Amino acid sequence: MELLQRRRLWPSRPELDELAESDAAEGRLVLSPGWFYGDIHVVELDGMMYVGRGVRPKGDEEGCRHTAIYVSNSLKTFADPTRLAILLWLAHQPASVTEIARHFKLSQPTVSAHVQLLREAGVLEEKSEGRSAKLSANEESLRRIFSGAQDKLLEHFA
Repeated sequence: MELLQRRRLWPSRPELDELAESDAAEGRLVLSPGWFYGDIHVVELDGMMYVGRGVRPKGDEEGCRHTAIYVSNSLKTFADPTRLAILLWLAHQPASVTEIARHFKLSQPTVSAHVQLLREAGVLEEKSEGRSAKLSANEESLRRIFSGAQDKLLEHFA
């Protein structure tokens, strides 16, 4: 970690730190600098762990712009208060588009538009019930989106 100038390999994946330590102790860890990947790059291949550290300067404008685009695209689905309220409600109880529209006192086309964006972001699960479908929030997808955004942002502070 000292050579990589990091406290952790990947903040949201603590198991990688343990794996790197055991691989280093057994001589199966390869460290390498790299220009074409981000701050850190981890690959396990043929029983060896390859850990690369980005060598681009921290103030790299292109890297900052790429991070800004990635994070804003990842999180823009949650920027609308109505859409976020729908997602939070669906985290507690599955509902159809009609039930959502009734609960929030919105038109069905408005709710359908919000639901479509949540679907595209991958944070909704859909189960058929007769002629309609019940929607519910997918916690794992939500965690993956926020974790990815967090990891991308924290690369600039490591």
